[in-house]
Amino acid sequence: MRAGPDQTDRILRLLACAGAILPIWIATHPYKGIVHDGRLYTIQALNGLEGGRFSQDLYFRFGSQDSLSFFSFFYEPLIAALGPARGHLCATVLGAVAWVAALTFLLRSLLSNRREMLAAAVACIVLDADYGGLNVFHYGENFVTPRIFAESLVMVALAFCMRGRAVGCSLCLLAAAAIHPIMAATGMAVAGAWAVFQDRRVLILIGAGAFTGIVLAMVGVPPFARLLATFDPDWYAIVWKRCGFAFLSRWSAGNALHVAAVGSTLWAAYVLGNATERRLIACVAIASAGGLLASLAGGEIFHNVLLVNVQPWRMLWLATLLANAAIAIVLIRLPPSRFSREMFFWAAGLSALTTVGLQLAPVAAMTQLLAALAFGFEEKRRAPLPRAAQLLSVIPPLAGTAATAGLLYLKTEMSDVWPALALTGLLIAACLILAFGEADKLRGAFLYSAMLAAILASLALFDQRSDWQKFLETGPP
Repeated sequence: MRAGPDQTDRILRLLACAGAILPIWIATHPYKGIVHDGRLYTIQALNGLEGGRFSQDLYFRFGSQDSLSFFSFFYEPLIAALGPARGHLCATVLGAVAWVAALTFLLRSLLSNRREMLAAAVACIVLDADYGGLNVFHYGENFVTPRIFAESLVMVALAFCMRGRAVGCSLCLLAAAAIHPIMAATGMAVAGAWAVFQDRRVLILIGAGAFTGIVLAMVGVPPFARLLATFDPDWYAIVWKRCGFAFLSRWSAGNALHVAAVGSTLWAAYVLGNATERRLIACVAIASAGGLLASLAGGEIFHNVLLVNVQPWRMLWLATLLANAAIAIVLIRLPPSRFSREMFFWAAGLSALTTVGLQLAPVAAMTQLLAALAFGFEEKRRAPLPRAAQLLSVIPPLAGTAATAGLLYLKTEMSDVWPALALTGLLIAACLILAFGEADKLRGAFLYSAMLAAILASLALFDQRSDWQKFLETGPP
């Protein structure tokens, strides 16, 4: 059976969008090798494959995080078959494919407008993905940990949740919990809040689950037993100093500003959203606020071992992802005459520059927050912000951008940043042309050639390991 013109056009557009998003992901997520927490999970796999060869190392001697995850069950065979370097690379590619596919499924379930869906997907990939304290974590990482796979499962679970498929949602959340319980907790909290909005009787199940956790803690089942344990003063002082990202009091002003920017952007999207979008934003906001309060109470007030271990503030990853998607949606839905639209566009640009290596995160967050404030004023007055207020609004971002650019020019080597920056800009432009162009233009040889060139260029820049990293991974045993 031959496809009709409309179906052929949809297939071509889908392939064009996928072909445009692929190099954007590669350009903004270059491969750095076995770095960051990827080292921990690789050594865990090697320890399992070599019969506990490193079991006397301090990391393993008193129990590692590997005991709380089934990730090594899947990762060890890959390392055994391909070796640490190639196994890690293969798992990185698999994680990226799963993450982008899950993001697309989530946004397709949330947004009916194709342009908004594609713009939101690009925004989630391109904009600053850092969340939480001291810029340690970011969603959609470019190295292998269970987090990227758990994030993928959580996004699929929430898509099922919005589609009314409770069984699929539950299975995905259980699989995510088996891989990375902390990341899965975000999806459980959001799905739980969504269910409560539909039926208040779900609160009984949530209460029963909380009671079960307390019973397990009293019986001494790990890790629930840590709920009844507190740090002694000396040990707490060491943890507070060495793991500052786990404590809200150690976060920088820039981190606090970023949380405020995420919240304000979600509020703007809530105002412009439909019923489904508003419910999802409300559920994510409830989960994120609960995580922050639990972290504050458990870490700074009660010095609770389990809450410091779990770091409930990490629920912010989903709020950050949704806020980045919201920026694209707000830009599309706001009238061109609104000054807040220009500010959101500026914030998006600064955030994209942060992703490719320029340290503009505080300036981007400040601009994003000012954009939301301008949006609130314009929504209330149903008129653009007065000219004087517009001028005052642009002074802080301008000053911050100029100061940051000057420091970067004086203190850093920019030769590694500008190629990625230029490529990212070209890829975003190509994506917009391919997604929003007319059918006849879409089939044009020039645009397909440009897309192919972008993919090849991004693949050429994909491996950005340092010489030392390449020596460690490809040298003799």
